[in-house]
Amino acid sequence: MKKIFWQLIAVVSIVMAGLTMTARADDLNYTVQADLPDNQINQKVSYFDLKVTPGQTQNLTLTIKNSDSKEHRYTVSPNLAVTNNNGIIDYSQAKAKTDDSLNFNIKTALSKSQVVTVPAKSSKKVTIKLTVPEKKFAGVALGGINIIQELSTKAKQSSSGMAINNQYAYVIGLQLRESDPSGIKPVMKLHAVKAKQRNYRNYVTANLQNNQPVIMHGLKIKESVKYLV
Repeated sequence: MKKIFWQLIAVVSIVMAGLTMTARADDLNYTVQADLPDNQINQKVSYFDLKVTPGQTQNLTLTIKNSDSKEHRYTVSPNLAVTNNNGIIDYSQAKAKTDDSLNFNIKTALSKSQVVTVPAKSSKKVTIKLTVPEKKFAGVALGGINIIQELSTKAKQSSSGMAINNQYAYVIGLQLRESDPSGIKPVMKLHAVKAKQRNYRNYVTANLQNNQPVIMHGLKIKESVKYLV
């Protein structure tokens, strides 16, 4: 009798677990700061945590500071927050696939991606328009604003060879709520379970879904994998 054991990976779908921090690197020559508005709920955080009402419109602003000795262009992209394969919230996916339980896609309430030029040794404010749907939504809507410095033409050309060009991005989290979500509890469901191979190693992947519009904190998974004969 031969026992074949598999490693288990949880692929978590739309399990919200917090807001990302800003990416940093020693050679990063720009910074980004959210300009928190009056309807900010938590004044102690550096991301947008806003109390909104149906049909509300609002301009959100952030400031990009270019500390370099030359001007740079930055792509500013409002994105839907999703959960990656490690169970971590990911704001970087411009074309993120929406979950079938999602009632309000926050990306549809935000203005489109834009490219901003900031001169050397200066700052510039960037405006993102928020339009809250007329229809009420429960719980929280979660997204983020991704800011990345564009590569120079020289860097783009060298990237086709063996050179490695690092790009660093800032992410400003965006959380919207119309009412207190504390009464909504997460509901975890197990969907497809499949055997896969990654980097020549065998895995069992499990798709988990939190179908409620609330953040799930401290996720722990206890799995049981039976052997094959």
